[in-house]
Amino acid sequence: MLRSWHAVCLALALAVTACSKSDMPPKQAMPGIGRLSGVQLSIPAEYQFFPVEYDGDEIWARPPKRHAPGPDVPIRSFSLLLHLPDFGPRIKGNEVSWLGQSGRDARNDEWIQVGVKPADGIGNDPAQWFSGLIQRRMEMQIARIHSKANWYFRREPKPVYGLINEKKIGPDYSKISIENNETFYDPKRATTYIVCTTGPGGADLCQHEFIIAELGALVTVDYARTNLREWGNIQSNVRHIVLSFRI
Repeated sequence: MLRSWHAVCLALALAVTACSKSDMPPKQAMPGIGRLSGVQLSIPAEYQFFPVEYDGDEIWARPPKRHAPGPDVPIRSFSLLLHLPDFGPRIKGNEVSWLGQSGRDARNDEWIQVGVKPADGIGNDPAQWFSGLIQRRMEMQIARIHSKANWYFRREPKPVYGLINEKKIGPDYSKISIENNETFYDPKRATTYIVCTTGPGGADLCQHEFIIAELGALVTVDYARTNLREWGNIQSNVRHIVLSFRI
């Protein structure tokens, strides 16, 4: 009799526990909280592409070592995944294209990946700092090539979507090569820098860089080349979204 009573009590306890668990709301993902260049940020979980990385994190260690988020923990970098044309986060209503169920082109054309990190040494003149960054980026594109004496940038006579266009020219320009690309930057060479792949067989991708001076941040955006015409809209909306994370 005692055993059967114990069995009944155990069954009731398990049932209550199961009901209480099922009645509990799903656990909400936590935002990434910390400081970027001294500015407090709270990055909503739904926007994050990868978890926020903090100073001192060792993400490749076994096991990885990570800081707990906090309002004063320095942020090393964070990333976002945004849907076009609304610049919203990934949700059930739009994830079909991200999962590739709407075709490869939809995933490439409808999504952009954003990376944000401190702009080291930006100082009090962000435009000058960014102009120097553009110069270093273009010099590096030539310097890393073994036969660099035969490569150079040629400025095209007409702007493209309001940007100065320079093509990297070399002996194998007509071939499939990761070195075949075009560079675009604003006329003052101070706010926008974009590199897009080109040439037969190459991936039609662009990497777009700009700064958010209020955060002392360098932003990188990756997207399909078909979206290059929207570069101004992309830069403006990404800037607005990142600044909205300020606490």
